[in-house]
Amino acid sequence: MKQFLLFFSIILFFQTNAQTNVKGLAKGYEKWTIRLITYQDYFTYQEKILAETHVDSAGNFELSCDVKETQFCLLKIGKTLGGIYVEPGASYSVNFPQVDSIAMKYMQKESYVTLDIEADQVIDLNKLIRRFDSEYGMFTSDNIVAFVKKSAGNVVDTFALHRKKAYSGIQNEYFQNYVNYNLARLKFSAYKSKKELYEEYLKGQPILYKNDSYMEFINLFYKDYFKTLPLVNYDKLVEAVTVKMDPRDISELMLFKGYLEDTALTELVLIRSLYENFHTPDFSRKSILYVLNEINSQTTEKEHTQLTWSIRNKLSGVEKGSYAPDFELVDMEGNKVMLSDYYKDKYVYIDFWATWCKPCIREMKLTPELHKSYGKDVVIVSISIDKRYKSMKKFAQKNKYKWTFLHWNGNDELKEVYKVNAIPLYYLIAPGGKVIYSPAPRPSKIASKFQRIKAQGMPKRKSFELISD
Repeated sequence: MKQFLLFFSIILFFQTNAQTNVKGLAKGYEKWTIRLITYQDYFTYQEKILAETHVDSAGNFELSCDVKETQFCLLKIGKTLGGIYVEPGASYSVNFPQVDSIAMKYMQKESYVTLDIEADQVIDLNKLIRRFDSEYGMFTSDNIVAFVKKSAGNVVDTFALHRKKAYSGIQNEYFQNYVNYNLARLKFSAYKSKKELYEEYLKGQPILYKNDSYMEFINLFYKDYFKTLPLVNYDKLVEAVTVKMDPRDISELMLFKGYLEDTALTELVLIRSLYENFHTPDFSRKSILYVLNEINSQTTEKEHTQLTWSIRNKLSGVEKGSYAPDFELVDMEGNKVMLSDYYKDKYVYIDFWATWCKPCIREMKLTPELHKSYGKDVVIVSISIDKRYKSMKKFAQKNKYKWTFLHWNGNDELKEVYKVNAIPLYYLIAPGGKVIYSPAPRPSKIASKFQRIKAQGMPKRKSFELISD
């Protein structure tokens, strides 16, 4: 019996971790890079690359990646994007609408296109969602007057009842939740009781972080949540954040209205609300970042750990004392790694450079000695912004450089966030992710800083102190 259970577990493991494949045709995009991306979360909407390749000379492409749960993704070529829902272990055949390659080259704004998608699944999730979206759109268009007059309640109830009945036989959990929470948004727009909506759709329900329909409902239902609290509660909450009170105590001040009971959901709404209020005058930005950091260190929800990192990345920029934004990069072996992997428990010296940059190369000649003397105390990470990954790899191997080399992976957002307008450019980051120097001195002038790090040793406190100038 034990052997059978072990065999079944192995089979299940491989089923749930099977490769998801997307292949297809993109005429007019020959030789262009195509990426399969998803959103890190549905608060910041920062993109995460799941797979990438080049469209070949005949317009064909094929992508493969590990997908652990069903989620909405985008296929992106240049500024052209098309949506696709992907499932673990599924295979898809996708055709892009044909375009003129010259027009593509000079496209200024992002253009969203409808992809022709065929799946090998018995239940074609993309076709189901498109069918429902069409019905949903027609219904809202036909009843726009009733929504404006706030009299759409009865017709919404009827539509919701019919749609749920029509799709009741579809055995796809993602789709059922997609329908369910889109109907919830419709009811919200029809001014249904928030208490009733909370009881039906949120209370005691699992948090569906990867279901776009669920997260859009969360964003709608809890929009301006702090402002919905009585004034006295709001003032107490502002003060609690300002004095950097423990997040658990701040959460207690949010429970007045009765739309929050579950600990995980309350924490999620707190994260969302802090992000939402970052630019409002009532709150200290520094205090919000502090509370987000405390949530990051205390939470038992792995999704909230990632979410607080994403928000801090988006809000902090790369100023001294802020938290270093995290990005996915490619190492010398072609593996995708996160920048945060290096500064979790080490000091990190980041060097933005390129093989064609003469000042970069001149300064880099001094780096081997720094690596030899301080490599145990400071991780040196040279991030290449060369267009071609092979250029970086060939350069590092030819010069027999032993420290960490990463490729920027064509992520324009990384260059924007880290203000890579001119190179070489350097940053020094403390363990835990706090930026010490922005920008940092060049290799020819950084040795004294490294010496002080070596002399001081690793900080023992949870909150790493900045090294004084």
